[in-house]
Parts: sequence; structure tokens; C-alpha cells
Amino acid sequence: MRNLFNQKGLTLLETVGSAFLILLISLALLGAQLSARHLTRKGRIHLEATNIAQSLLEQEKSRTFDKINSWQSTNVVVTNNGTPQDSADDIVGSVQVNVTNNGTTKEINVTLSWSHIYFGVTRNSSVSLSTLVADI
Repeated sequence: MRNLFNQKGLTLLETVGSAFLILLISLALLGAQLSARHLTRKGRIHLEATNIAQSLLEQEKSRTFDKINSWQSTNVVVTNNGTPQDSADDIVGSVQVNVTNNGTTKEINVTLSWSHIYFGVTRNSSVSLSTLVADI
């Protein structure tokens, strides 16, 4: 009877099995890397959009009470993807500012919407911030 623990070298089946196992692990790590990269980019875009919406909200709050009004705009650059000189890869959205007059207070709602393409699929996203301003 042959002793299995005294073999010198690997069989072809063991080598192919090991290579297949390494391939599976590598593919799993690649998938995790791609997902992490997408989530990081999505989070960065969302943060930039939130900063723009917050800036617009602060601009409205700085106006006198009588001059706070609703408005909207298109072609707002949400992010330039790190290349300010090249506008081809910009993510562009639209902003809408809605003001509700409640007599002595006004509710300001700023919504910034945009769409981006991920693996050929267009995804729509938006950020909405609101605050109350009182006429003192």
C-alpha cells in the first residue's frame, strides 16, 4: 500500500485545482474592489451635491425676507470628476428652490437632481435640504 504523505510533487489535478481556487478568490476580490470604487465615487458625488445645495440654501437665507422667492436652474455642474479643464466628463444636474410663505415664516426647500451612468445604466439621484426663515 502506498503512503499518501510521502509523495514528492503535485499531480496535474492538484495543480489545476489550486489554480482554479486562486482564480475564484481573485475574482471575488476584484468584485469587491469594483463595488468599493463605485460606492466611493457615488459618495463623493453625493457629498459635492450636498455642499452645493447647502451653499444655495445659505444664499437664500442671507437675503432679506421679502426677496426670498422660488426659482429653478438647469445645467448645474455637480462634479467635474477631478478634471476642471475638461467638461466632457462633468456630471450636470438641475436645481429647484421652492419657497412656501407661511405668513411670518418661509420654508425654503432646495433640491439638486442629477443623473449619471454606471455600467451602461442611467441612475437618477437627488439631494434635498430645507429650513425655515422667520420675518423678525
